[in-house]
Amino acid sequence: MSNARFDLFFRWSFIIMILLMVFDRAWMVVTTMDHASDDLVVIWLAATDHARGAFHEPFFYGQDYGVMLEALIAAPFVRLGAEPVFTIAVICGALAIAPYLTFALYFRAKGASLAALLFAAMPLLLPVEHGLQITALNGIAVLALVPFILRMHGPALRGALLTLVLALGVFVNPNAVLLALPIGLQYLLEHRQCRHTWWSMFAGASPVLLIFILVRWFFHENSAEVVNTIFDWRMHFKPYMIHDALERLDSHFAWTGPLSGGNASIGVLILVCGCIMLFIQRRTAAAWAGSATIGLIAFSFCFAKVHDGADSIFFPLSRFFIAIPLVLAWVWGQVDVRPRPERTMLTLLFIAALVNSGHRLTQAAPVHSHALEDQEGLPVRTWPVTEIKKRCKVVSDLAFTSEAGHIILLRGDDPFAAQFLAYAIPVFHPEASMTWMVGHDRRAFQRRDRMSMPVGLALIVANDPKDLEQLDNGSLIHTSVPYCMMVHMGGRSIAEVIQGLR
Repeated sequence: MSNARFDLFFRWSFIIMILLMVFDRAWMVVTTMDHASDDLVVIWLAATDHARGAFHEPFFYGQDYGVMLEALIAAPFVRLGAEPVFTIAVICGALAIAPYLTFALYFRAKGASLAALLFAAMPLLLPVEHGLQITALNGIAVLALVPFILRMHGPALRGALLTLVLALGVFVNPNAVLLALPIGLQYLLEHRQCRHTWWSMFAGASPVLLIFILVRWFFHENSAEVVNTIFDWRMHFKPYMIHDALERLDSHFAWTGPLSGGNASIGVLILVCGCIMLFIQRRTAAAWAGSATIGLIAFSFCFAKVHDGADSIFFPLSRFFIAIPLVLAWVWGQVDVRPRPERTMLTLLFIAALVNSGHRLTQAAPVHSHALEDQEGLPVRTWPVTEIKKRCKVVSDLAFTSEAGHIILLRGDDPFAAQFLAYAIPVFHPEASMTWMVGHDRRAFQRRDRMSMPVGLALIVANDPKDLEQLDNGSLIHTSVPYCMMVHMGGRSIAEVIQGLR
């Protein structure tokens, strides 16, 4: 094949991969958007709060880590009248492919054909389960800004902005460090002779470091209100846990290896091979940067937090390593390949992505349905959006007709129903009475500001009638809705009532 004909083939292959990547992600969004986890409902609530100018906490409500980037982006659209459910779903889909898209276009502009097609094809080469995940994507998505910075002139400004973006990505979600480390380290090694590079990169990271210190101070002063934290025993250094990780590598790296199927650890093996190739070709900066990522993976196994997860797309153990496909594309995209073998690799890459994308599209719905049927033991629960809306309407309507000033939700043996109602009612029925969940409520800001309010007439909602037996002392009024009762709490405060119901 002549150079001109192959250039035409590559140009169309690249365009097809980009279009197919976008279509594939849109299909995943359509497949998953009719269901939501209780964590996703919190993001709906945050988007609704931000849309009206209420910014309560720097991180995911009730946590001292994890920025809700999706809610921040969605807020202007929700303010203009967009529905949070649809808006957040689209934003999650866009964030998932953003780094693949920008890096692919960056390398295409540089004339690096293999790297460009690797980034464009990588999402299509992964197992369908990877595409169905909607969590832990936001920090990595911030790194989609990196290609724009790498094209800037002026090494000092470029270095400062690069570390600023890399640090922001890790601040939004720590799992972004898997990609941020090799990018930042390679840039530093390539410009290590320039003293200004060191200072500019430090200056770029400094604002994020300052923000992190201020946020840690904020949560230190309000530690009693944090529901979930990572700064506990789960972040204690325990080297013996590496052995535990080695026994289930396929679970830790599930769905992160291209064309891997059940042998997910093949992705890390491909990464190791890529680093070896870079060392052989004396591209030492890229080789050491990729090797540092491998070392970081091994180091992360020493912390219990990385072992917290399951073999489910709704709470995957592999969410900590979801950036591995991007690291693979970054490393292998820098391997020097001669023109003739490169043409063969590009052709095989295009065919493989095309075939596997068809498999992803046909299997997305069945795989998602199967995951919905097996949620026992997970710390989160995923429900149909229609069911969430239905229950919210029933409870909010009952509270309105009964003139109850507060809705008090008991968690009982199944806390998920209470969690969905507590966070979704303010989203779908902002006019409804204020919701309070007894125990494990993420809304520390609400407890802090309004716990002294008198309750008066309240609607108590439980999952099981047995949860109401201890309350049925003659002051309760049965309603037409099962497991819902009205009670007049008099002048008692919310704090007193919730304490009595624990």
